[in-house]
Amino acid sequence: MALTSLCFSGALLVFSLSGIFWISLLAIMVGGWGMVSYLAVANSFIQITVPDALRGRVMSVYSLVFLGTVPIGNAIMGLIAERLGTPHAVTVSGVICLMAAMMYALRYIQPRDTI
Repeated sequence: MALTSLCFSGALLVFSLSGIFWISLLAIMVGGWGMVSYLAVANSFIQITVPDALRGRVMSVYSLVFLGTVPIGNAIMGLIAERLGTPHAVTVSGVICLMAAMMYALRYIQPRDTI
């Protein structure tokens, strides 16, 4: 999950700062892969770790959080885009996503012991 969130965040930031079409196209493709991969891994992780008796309830809360908060985020990003412009709004969201992904990666990725 850490790798895919870092890929998405980095690609979003590159996309927002790029002025070259082909770099933007490549960045948005990598970002799309990162987002879809993150959602698949997160969904699988929840389904595997939650007890069978609670799986339906947990998945309903998971769906509510992901689908129910989208309009709130859209409204916030719309306000930022209106004040700063769309490229700056995407840059702000990329920086926020990158900071969150780095905090997650630093907290939950444990170094492997080498033999």
